[in-house]
Amino acid sequence: MSDRPIDHSEREFAKNQTDVNISLEAGAGTGKTTVLIDRYLELIKSGIPIEEIAAITFTVKAAREMSWRIREKLEQLRDESTRGIGREYIENALINFNKATIKTIHSFALSMLKERPFEASVDPELVIGELENDEIDTLFRRWLASLSEYEVAVLSKAIKTGLSVDNLKNTLKILLDSLDLLPAIEEEEQPPQVIPLIKEKIEETDEIVNNQLKGSTDDKLYKNFLNLKEAVESLECEDNLVSLLDIKIKQNLGIAPNWKDKQFVLNTINDAKSYIDSQVNVWCSWVSNRLLLSIVQLINMIYERKRELSILTYDDILIKARDLIRNNPEVRNYFR
Repeated sequence: MSDRPIDHSEREFAKNQTDVNISLEAGAGTGKTTVLIDRYLELIKSGIPIEEIAAITFTVKAAREMSWRIREKLEQLRDESTRGIGREYIENALINFNKATIKTIHSFALSMLKERPFEASVDPELVIGELENDEIDTLFRRWLASLSEYEVAVLSKAIKTGLSVDNLKNTLKILLDSLDLLPAIEEEEQPPQVIPLIKEKIEETDEIVNNQLKGSTDDKLYKNFLNLKEAVESLECEDNLVSLLDIKIKQNLGIAPNWKDKQFVLNTINDAKSYIDSQVNVWCSWVSNRLLLSIVQLINMIYERKRELSILTYDDILIKARDLIRNNPEVRNYFR
């Protein structure tokens, strides 16, 4: 029975085929790092200078361990090798081992930014860190104070939908942590005019309901509809639109003899309520979009402050390094 692992051929391929890109997927403790080190050594033995090879990990501990294991392997290979070109490559790698790029992904990205700070639009003396919560709170209050009357109105409307200042701060933190995933937001200058549409719908429905009613206006279905109608008629601005969502049309109210066709009336009222709710949601979506645009302004304020202090978070470093390579062909060729 062979002592070789069942995936021996795949490991050998990953180790020896250094002219192609390889992606390894395996669970913890299965030997991925060993395969990576073996591949690294094959590159050295093929004559590639150690300063032209990058080995990237996620943790400092893993980077240190990998560096130690690679150096140990190189020393072992040197001692086992006879004189020749192969040994010369190994000795050169050991001599220049301090130039080896065996780093965490964040350290690697940071080194790229510091090497090409002008193209990356960063301060060469940048530091990794976070703004203190107190400073973010100060910027948050400054942002609130800087809002125009219209933006204050939008925020007030959002608060009436159930948003609190704490909710807003939490949303801000989520967006700051996921800035690269923030979707593109198109600004809609004018709010949707939903109140005229809602009032027109309720007038049409009211006419149908009254034509169908043949009994007492004390009918509970009629009163349920009347509650919705009065709420719509009392609307003067969008501030109270959201309250319409709280009005429910109960399906078991009303007495059939009071109506020409009770089910038809109930369906008509339900359709009207669905239409009204859809228009309210159109308004809420617009408010949410306006508020998100305003929050983006706050995020820009925070990032401007971070820029003044030359502070980047770990996520900032990865995003800026990616953009540096993606958006600048000359830099991309430089690091290639």
